[in-house]
Amino acid sequence: MVQNRLIYWLIPGIAGLLLFFLLRSEIDFLADATIQYSGDKAVELSTSILQPLNIETDTLGVIAFRQQKYGLYQSLRDSLKENVPLASQFNAQNFYLHGWEVITAGVLDLNDSFNLTAGSIYNASGIYRTEFDNRGHLKRFTMNRERGGNSFVEGDSLPEIARMVIEDIFSYDLQEYEFMGEDVTEGAADVYDPETEEFSLQQLTPTGNLNHFRWQKKQSDDGYERFIEVELQPVIFQEHSDEGYREIAGASVVHFEAYHELEQLPATSIAEDFVIFFFIGIALITLFVFIEGLGQMFKGRVDWKRVLFVSLVILIGTFGWRALYLLNFTDILTTQANFVVQINQLIYGFVMGLFAALAYIGWEAYARREKKFQINLIDAFWQGKFYFRETGESIVKGYSLGGILLGLTAIMVYGSGLYLFQMDSQFGFTEPMNKPRLLTINLSVIVSAALISVAMIGILYNFFHKRIKHSLIVMGVSILIGGILLSVVGRFFATNGTIFNEALMFVVLAVPLFYAYRESGVISVFAGLWMMASIIAILPYAGSPSFEVSHVAWIQGLFITVPFVFGLISYRNGPMVSEFEKYVPEYEEKMIRTLRIENELQIARQTQEKLMPLEAPDIQGVELFGYFIPSSEVGGDYFDYVITKNLKGEEELSIAIVDVSGKAMRAAMLAVFMCGLLRSRMYTDEPANILREISSVIYEKTDQKTFITCQLARYEPVMRKLRLSNAGHCNPILKRAGQARFLPSDEPRYPLGVREFVAYRQSEVELQPGDLLLFYSDGFPEATDADGDRFGFETMLRFIESVETDQKSARVIATEVKKRIEEFSNNNLADDTTLLCIKVQ
Repeated sequence: MVQNRLIYWLIPGIAGLLLFFLLRSEIDFLADATIQYSGDKAVELSTSILQPLNIETDTLGVIAFRQQKYGLYQSLRDSLKENVPLASQFNAQNFYLHGWEVITAGVLDLNDSFNLTAGSIYNASGIYRTEFDNRGHLKRFTMNRERGGNSFVEGDSLPEIARMVIEDIFSYDLQEYEFMGEDVTEGAADVYDPETEEFSLQQLTPTGNLNHFRWQKKQSDDGYERFIEVELQPVIFQEHSDEGYREIAGASVVHFEAYHELEQLPATSIAEDFVIFFFIGIALITLFVFIEGLGQMFKGRVDWKRVLFVSLVILIGTFGWRALYLLNFTDILTTQANFVVQINQLIYGFVMGLFAALAYIGWEAYARREKKFQINLIDAFWQGKFYFRETGESIVKGYSLGGILLGLTAIMVYGSGLYLFQMDSQFGFTEPMNKPRLLTINLSVIVSAALISVAMIGILYNFFHKRIKHSLIVMGVSILIGGILLSVVGRFFATNGTIFNEALMFVVLAVPLFYAYRESGVISVFAGLWMMASIIAILPYAGSPSFEVSHVAWIQGLFITVPFVFGLISYRNGPMVSEFEKYVPEYEEKMIRTLRIENELQIARQTQEKLMPLEAPDIQGVELFGYFIPSSEVGGDYFDYVITKNLKGEEELSIAIVDVSGKAMRAAMLAVFMCGLLRSRMYTDEPANILREISSVIYEKTDQKTFITCQLARYEPVMRKLRLSNAGHCNPILKRAGQARFLPSDEPRYPLGVREFVAYRQSEVELQPGDLLLFYSDGFPEATDADGDRFGFETMLRFIESVETDQKSARVIATEVKKRIEEFSNNNLADDTTLLCIKVQ
């Protein structure tokens, strides 16, 4: 059954991959024109041009940019409209739409305005600019004379100098061209300052206006460069020797260009409004990630070891790629500028690491709760275990997903009449510039695929899945919003379509992505995105005659193949991941332990409550009500009362109130222990006898730091006599005729557990109708307010006196006391509080 399901993935995946390569020549801007040589070779070509022109570059910085003239191609499509050749056809006819541009520039510091593009750098500090087509032919040479650009070729005749430069230095055969004439531009000789413009300790002095020479190819259908133009300025080269100065006539090459007339069309700007949508997309996905990530973090559902590792990997990957890319600009930046630029990239890496950490927190917590999205495989991977049948299935499904994405891309681009071009970063098409390219390519595609899989696909789907019940609505909303976000922050390529064209296209691509996530999981989505991005990234290198270029495609192709082979092997022979020990994260273990403790505390509290009287006893002549308020889940207070009969058959009421030192479970266990010791004796023994008998037991069973206070009483309603014995407990309060006072206790009053044997004594009090008697624990007088002030014993007496007790029942009186103490302490009791209210009738 599983194999059959896998076939349903493989067939469309293979079909999509084949369809992409079948349509590539129709849609790929770089089709049939792989990169012929590296950026280093372009710099060498530029040097070979500049040296014969007597240009010194030792103190200048040099950087090569890869050009994609998609703006020019768009202009061609807009102008020609019908029968426009494909980009691949232009490339096949040596009308190359891409090549290298080499900028030789002065050093930029922090005060200069620049960004990392060829045009901006040349405008800021550029001196020489050379452009080469994909074959290595010089297409354009420009010299900025205002920044001190100098060149010199010796000769007496400007036309001869022009021919020599074009044929001997720029390597064009003028036998194939027809001379079209010479133009002169006036007013160009005042550019140089003879006193400051130096060239190798010698001097060039302008002597005339600019001269333009122009040639046209004899056969218009033969070749790419239809026209050649060169711009020269006559100069005198002043050579200094021991014999004095010697003047040598020559010319300065100011500008050169070899072009086709179609190249003179102004380049069309593509997706000018992309930046606005880009920042909107960043804001939205950041919002989703922060909501999910912070929400789970506040709930404590964080495996910090994993999160820190994810954050560090993304930081290194993000900063590593950008740091390697910025190394290209080292020569044209000051030391201070280089340092500041790299620090900025490090900060950016930290931000991306934090973003990835929050995304992973939100994703993993939800995936673990749902027990899906391949969380079991992720757990195994974290423990270094990869060889599972499910791993192979995930990889195969992922590669099939990648093929489907490539196929859908090809169909939509072809059907829309668009074309796609390389866009590997916010800086454009940069990978050919980088070193080592295999490292930077994989840093880029791995980090991007991981962030998209977790932060965009996973987080987005989980966000809506938690808030929307209907699964079809969840998928629909996820696909719509996810597709729009992918079109601006999750792309591996660009097209010449509008932002709305691309949004529609990526919404379609989001369908298999979110389906794969729901049905398989995050590993399959990552594998599919990584495979798709890797294939698109190596297209410009595949088939290059230069091994320095082509090895990128071969080795990356091997990188793509190895996981797929591993997937097939592990799918066929690997064990099931269910056989692997299930991983339980530390925070989940803590939550389980906490829940277990909470359950145990709840059981303990219920047990403790059941040990105390649930209802007041029904005994003639006495109204009684009591309650216990623990300061935590359970406490060390305990109270009880039982009804017995004396020898005359008259009912008597025995009362006990206990306070164990300490709090929570430890105190509660001793309170339960006291319940067992006291209750059986309360039916027969007098209060003092009970305390004397249990004193040695408590001393033996408790440590030196533990003690227990206890007040026992026996009341005879017929005689209205109350017998009391006190083991260190708070003296009860008696209110009679509106006056409240403490009932003293006979000595000794040591708490239980302090001494092995104590000869406790008991006192006797005769009560009267209307008397109010309060037994309580020290949580009542020791309650504190927000300022740390205690309620106090004297305040207790005054408060009891202020309460109207003659007409109120024991329950109402006890409730008023409880309300007062809770208001005073703002419901934050410092200690367990127990109260027994007895009203004599």
